[in-house]
Amino acid sequence: DEHAIIDALGPSGIDDIIYLYSICRTSSGRLHLFAVLFAIAAGRLASSAEGGYHGSHGTHSQQHSPHSPTAGAYTHNQLCRTLRILTDRSLHWHFQAIILYQSHSLSKDLPAQICSEMEMGDLRDLKAPVTGIIGGLLALCSNYR
Repeated sequence: DEHAIIDALGPSGIDDIIYLYSICRTSSGRLHLFAVLFAIAAGRLASSAEGGYHGSHGTHSQQHSPHSPTAGAYTHNQLCRTLRILTDRSLHWHFQAIILYQSHSLSKDLPAQICSEMEMGDLRDLKAPVTGIIGGLLALCSNYR
């Protein structure tokens, strides 16, 4: 819960988690911190479906079309499978480069690149959660500096 993180760590709590992730040198450490960031991104998607979220940088209100993905529309199973897909592709390790070298083309192309690998079988139903969560992770990074 993002509010619990802010209560425990202060208003810069999410930035502190991103900083710890960025200096972490072990795969298991990055995996655990990535899972926390994943949960925050999923929580923001769910709360934005309800009309806005209160992030570490104030209150944000987001407009979504009825067709845009939100975590509120995803099942627990879909979110777990999404996290597994991202970690199976080592995104938990390479996310540091995303944090350090943010670019507009990366934000635009990364979800499509990951989803292009998911054309087979039962992974098709996870395209929307993957796209939504990656967008949420990139949004967390864009607030970090």
